[in-house]
Amino acid sequence: VYRRNKILGNGRINKKNMNKITKEKKEIIKSPTLLQMTISLIFSLVIKSQPITLPKKIGRYKLFHEVKKDTPIKNYAIGIYRLGKSKVFIKTWKGNLKNINYYLLVNEYLINKILYEKLTNNRKRNEKYTFRIPQVIDIIKSKNSLSIVFEYINGKTLTCFPLKDQAKILSKIFEKLENLSISLSEEEKKSFPKRTFLFYLISLPFLTFTNMLLNPRDSKVIFKAFFKFLTVLLNVNRTKLTLAHRDLKPHNVIINGTAVFIIDSGRMVLTISGYDITYLSIEDNLQSVVEITSKRLGTNINKFLEYYILIQHCKWYEMPGKYVNMYMKNLYLKFG
Repeated sequence: VYRRNKILGNGRINKKNMNKITKEKKEIIKSPTLLQMTISLIFSLVIKSQPITLPKKIGRYKLFHEVKKDTPIKNYAIGIYRLGKSKVFIKTWKGNLKNINYYLLVNEYLINKILYEKLTNNRKRNEKYTFRIPQVIDIIKSKNSLSIVFEYINGKTLTCFPLKDQAKILSKIFEKLENLSISLSEEEKKSFPKRTFLFYLISLPFLTFTNMLLNPRDSKVIFKAFFKFLTVLLNVNRTKLTLAHRDLKPHNVIINGTAVFIIDSGRMVLTISGYDITYLSIEDNLQSVVEITSKRLGTNINKFLEYYILIQHCKWYEMPGKYVNMYMKNLYLKFG
């Protein structure tokens, strides 16, 4: 088991050890290659992952209470743990095969330092809100598990606030991520996975064929969506890549006073502009928030990304049998 601890008993970060941990980081976990990501995605499509039991103890951290998310999928064991009097947040992956969820957690770990520093150092004086991500303070790795320890954030999720406030905060986050994208150096950009126009063009035929093969009764509507995807290729801005969280829903934003924390950043990539607002637009219960946010930003839904996302997620093999897949539902509403 590898451990790199840098938390003090009073909950403050031991900055003396931060540089040492950064240097050792690549020896513990390396950024996955595109081939590894592709293979892990295939595993995730055809092999159902086993339920993860929340460990009562991880390294020196003792379980305080479990964190339950409002979703039928349980890709990670998530809990609040204690080390002495300090609380921490720990996300754990377990499995015999390194599936896509393992590499998403790796990505969340690897990009954390850059995002944390960029968000901390790029605050404007007249900004009402400060935008941050929880800082990684520890990593615990064994043969069949990976646990990332984050600083504990005490606050309320954005879902607890009125729709107008949700739209306001989300639009500010979108703007912040776009500005951060511009400020990234070429070296910093290398830490983020890239999803370019070419990536979407090459990967979607594979996803389309796989979903049609495994879901023959839905193949007609999936193919119609793929054909529609091809008709909007010429309308895509192929050069500008911006940071996209790719799961930036209100429950992944925590508010503590004027501090706004963006959590669950494992899916973050540099990709075609407009991904996050397009991803949100597919959620039935977020239509009002998306409408207000789009008006504030002066942007429209990216149809190219919309069709890709619908086909990509139209079949989730880890969902319970009675679950209504909103992506497949949207495909039938548009092309059925």
